[in-house]
Amino acid sequence: MKRLLTSVLLFVAPVWGDGLQLKWLRLGVEYRVRVEGRTAFGYRPGADDAYALSRLRLNIELKPTPWLQMYVQGQDSRVGWIDPARVGPLFKDTIDLRQAYLYVRNGEKGRFGLRVGRQELNFGVQRLVGPLDWTNTARSFDAARLEIGGKNARADIFAASVVRIDPTHFDKRRPGENFHGIYSTFLKAVPESVLEPYLFYKTNPRVAGGSLGLYTAGARLVSKPGSKKLYGLDYSAEAARQWGHSGSSGVGAWAGYGIAGYTLSPVRWTPRFSAEYSYASGDRYPRDGKIGTFDNLYPTNHLFYGLADLVAWQNIHNPRLGLDLKPHKKMKVVVDHHWFWLASRYDHLYNAGLGIAVRAPQGGALHRDIGREADLTCVYTLSPRGSFGAGIGHLFPGRFLKENTPGSSTTFPYVFASFKL
Repeated sequence: MKRLLTSVLLFVAPVWGDGLQLKWLRLGVEYRVRVEGRTAFGYRPGADDAYALSRLRLNIELKPTPWLQMYVQGQDSRVGWIDPARVGPLFKDTIDLRQAYLYVRNGEKGRFGLRVGRQELNFGVQRLVGPLDWTNTARSFDAARLEIGGKNARADIFAASVVRIDPTHFDKRRPGENFHGIYSTFLKAVPESVLEPYLFYKTNPRVAGGSLGLYTAGARLVSKPGSKKLYGLDYSAEAARQWGHSGSSGVGAWAGYGIAGYTLSPVRWTPRFSAEYSYASGDRYPRDGKIGTFDNLYPTNHLFYGLADLVAWQNIHNPRLGLDLKPHKKMKVVVDHHWFWLASRYDHLYNAGLGIAVRAPQGGALHRDIGREADLTCVYTLSPRGSFGAGIGHLFPGRFLKENTPGSSTTFPYVFASFKL
């Protein structure tokens, strides 16, 4: 690993400013290292661990004409110092193909583009669809994506299948696990705002009791950044409704959130205060033949529901208060405080990886209070090609966790550094 990284650095170092770049060819390298740990895995006192994550990406971009682009990204993800029992596809995937696509558009400023191959899908703010770049292996899709857009409107229409990370074999999709949709953006439909309506369809031939066919329709509304007419205010809101079937059961679920922020300017450190409330439905009646648990699809949950990654946008009430500060033009500090409750005491607690973190007891939980979490992050951006930072999140367990787990509080600290050439 070190020998490979050294060779790459020696190759591209003479052209540090823009990578190795010709008129039609660009070579690049990305490297990130992060040391993180956790106390009380599974809320068990003494179940602690710390480990180091490294990720190397090599990029090749060919652009022989203004209307044609070819892009390939190889990735090598490794983990060290960890308990072997915890090594999984989020941590390790040695020497694999993360992206490889062909992009064609009708001219350099054309309104139509087609991207075919292995690629990222990233819509909205990644609450439902994102590359999950926080993890050491991240996410990509085998997809065909048609882009249609003008000056004030755009639509992305895609047919895709998520790539499953396999630490011991070549990563590939699973037949039948498909994800299709349309995501549109309108810049002038609402004054001082951007409107983003969407429709997704997710399939899976292998779920309990049969197959999955799930529709998700929703819309996101966000204020235009830097609007002078809002006098320092900003806002965003999103709501999504789900229906379809999972096995022999029908599906009826929904989720939404709202955020309001206010930035004091010109004031030292440019403080921004924010308040948020997020909700996602849970299954209230587990035996009624209808599933009420909201499906979080393919999100980047780490960005929204606490640094500790113990909660997903499923079966949840989540108020949050936040403060953003800029002590230096290159430094950003974020302080957040979350409160968590189950939406339904008959459904489970789900973690950021969309797995069941704590099962609801038979007959339902006695209390819905999961707990509260305090988070602190600090990022220093050296340049567009390099940054480093640290963060820490601590979850204080509520009555639900104390009654259904060993009940210990848990802390998640990390430090990282990254660069691009």
